[in-house]
Amino acid sequence: MYRPIAIYEEWRTLQSTPSVHSCGHSTGEREREREREREREREMESASSDRPELDVKIYSKQNEDDTCIANGDGKWKGGVRARLLADATRVWEMVSDFGGVAKWSLLAESRIVEGEPNVGGCIRYCKSRSIGPDGENFWVKEKLLECNHESFTLSYAVVDGNMGWKGYAASLRISDITADACDVEWVFELDPLPAKDKKQQLVERISTVLASTLSHLHELLSKQP
Repeated sequence: MYRPIAIYEEWRTLQSTPSVHSCGHSTGEREREREREREREREMESASSDRPELDVKIYSKQNEDDTCIANGDGKWKGGVRARLLADATRVWEMVSDFGGVAKWSLLAESRIVEGEPNVGGCIRYCKSRSIGPDGENFWVKEKLLECNHESFTLSYAVVDGNMGWKGYAASLRISDITADACDVEWVFELDPLPAKDKKQQLVERISTVLASTLSHLHELLSKQP
């Protein structure tokens, strides 16, 4: 089982953590919020006990022959691929709702804040349930680059946020379609962080968060008639 909140907790070690006195949140407030996050995580773990298992491949090996991890262009890359036992059209209807990603992911909130929904160039705001080093929830604004209903491909890029990443872009594609199943591949790339020795660690953790999200999507689809 994938634990995205724990992943984000560990990811903070890759960032430079500001002093707790530099923000407007007291230590007590931060601890209470973290305890609420831990409680939400326990609830998700409990709810997932009956979750259908999902076979997910994580592309996170530092191998120059790997199709998702490469060193040639200077980007850090990773991704996941999963076989969902669901009709591809149903899957696409959910994942192509750019502003509604929180409906099928583990995000706390998502909405379109600029442009026409599901049209290239629109921007969505996404708020995580996880808390950053400054005591605020992680958040990003993402720009829709492509939403192709024929090839079942969705691409987007982060344009703002407090995750500490730059140059982050991702693409989700549905393929290998049969009558009642399909593959979902979700790949990403981002600019290297100063701590280059943390490449494998960060790529694996982002990939694991994506895998957890697909697992949650799989669960939702399995409950639909």
